[in-house]
Amino acid sequence: MKLVSVDCNHCGAPLEVGETTRFVTCGYCSKRLAVQRTDSAIYTEVLDEIRQTTNQLADDMEVIKMQNQIEQLDREWAMEREGYMVRNKHGVKEPPVTGIGAVIAVLITLVAIVFMGRLFMEVAGGSSMEALVILGVAGFGILTVATAVRKGQRFQQGKQRYQTHRQRMLRDLERLKRR
Repeated sequence: MKLVSVDCNHCGAPLEVGETTRFVTCGYCSKRLAVQRTDSAIYTEVLDEIRQTTNQLADDMEVIKMQNQIEQLDREWAMEREGYMVRNKHGVKEPPVTGIGAVIAVLITLVAIVFMGRLFMEVAGGSSMEALVILGVAGFGILTVATAVRKGQRFQQGKQRYQTHRQRMLRDLERLKRR
């Protein structure tokens, strides 16, 4: 086997390695070396430095992967959120009614229906068919408000899930960056 002369990348000591040798330990400084070959040169690299670089690259890839997952979560929430949105009287999209706003909407609907029914009965003298129409309108109004309230609750639940998951991912990302 033909021997090739190369210097230790750590201490500069001369080393003799075989033509196909890939790894060697320096007899002077005891560093483990990788023997690198190009078309025009042969040299050594300290394996510990290669390992550190590799570990740093792996850590950086984990950070990038986590950042991409957070961005994906944000995109998914934006799409889900869009499905919950309703248009207000000015045509602007906004989250659906929840909480006290929903209670107020139900009360306003009921008061409007009662007022409309009384007015109708006084003016028209009222018949059973007219009473059914008023009840139908009342039912439709209540169903509409109940649907909006349920949509608002699903929106709030989805938003809470998204925020909780995002916070957990951000904490994991910070841990990765500190490594």
